[in-house]
Amino acid sequence: MKAKFTTSCVSCGDVIKPGKEISKDDEGNWVHHYCVEEAELP
Repeated sequence: MKAKFTTSCVSCGDVIKPGKEISKDDEGNWVHHYCVEEAELP
């Protein structure tokens, strides 16, 4: 999904800008899509 608003990623702390790909983490927070992928790596 693409972000509609500017917010902060709770995973890495960087800004999420509108139009960037986002996903929900295990706790239901919106984070960068790549932050979710990194968390799933063993």
